[in-house]
Amino acid sequence: MRALALAAGALVAVAGAARSEALVSDGRYAMGTILEITLAARDDAAGRALLDELYAIAADLERAMTLFDDASDLARLNRAAGRGPVQVDPELVRLLALSAELAPRTEGAFDVTVGPLVALWKDAAQRGRAPSREALAAAR
Repeated sequence: MRALALAAGALVAVAGAARSEALVSDGRYAMGTILEITLAARDDAAGRALLDELYAIAADLERAMTLFDDASDLARLNRAAGRGPVQVDPELVRLLALSAELAPRTEGAFDVTVGPLVALWKDAAQRGRAPSREALAAAR
């Protein structure tokens, strides 16, 4: 998967576009939310083309790393947790390593290990009561 390299390249290109004339923005549904990208480009057409490429990268990442598809590398990795090794795309390994570095830097605002807490709160909402302190501690 070339996603991280392309995304990094796009960010460098955008950062270098300080004297650009067109500010291009779009929002699309991706990864369970609205992914909004705004970038500067030499013109609207170039900006739209880059947006399309970035959203294609997001779609590639979602296919490989979603928990909503049992065949994705991330879903397979989660199922195998604690039971032994599983082969996954090296991009996923790099992304998870980067994610582990970002969690403390963001004081937990970005935390890819939040899944058990999300599931716990979803279940609690369906039952109409907050999870216990013990359940919250176990989910962390």
